[in-house]
Amino acid sequence: MWTCTKCLTENSDQHTQCAHCGATRNNRRFSQPAVHHAPAAAPQPPQRSPRANSRTVRQTEWVPPPLSRAAKMLRLCGGLLTICLPLLCLLLCIRQYDALYSALVPLLCESAEQTWTGKCCYVFYCLCAMLLAFVPGLSILTQTCKYKRNARREDSKLL
Repeated sequence: MWTCTKCLTENSDQHTQCAHCGATRNNRRFSQPAVHHAPAAAPQPPQRSPRANSRTVRQTEWVPPPLSRAAKMLRLCGGLLTICLPLLCLLLCIRQYDALYSALVPLLCESAEQTWTGKCCYVFYCLCAMLLAFVPGLSILTQTCKYKRNARREDSKLL
């Protein structure tokens, strides 16, 4: 099938002329129909509201609704978990260095001897543990937006 560039009628590939307007087929293999642009509409004046004395409402930025008490408590717990769990992990890595070093470093290195490579592996383990300790607190902090304060009677009357 090919499309006539003048009248946009689809014709069979066997025909060399348009069945509707008689225009000859273009020699190009993939001919595109001519694009006809619609005239631009004239801008309309803004319509006034039925109330002549009403004030115009300004476009303001979206402000999220206030959080409920449960959401505030979750946010507080999430903040505390985000701070306390990594600190506890860091304290554990420092205080239990001998026991953790001899248990963890042989997993990546060949021996448990204290070498430069072993210490780098231990620091790597500690950083990974601290990053994993951030997950519970951050997940609670990101989920608090689901719990919004219920609308009061005054708020529902406005809507």
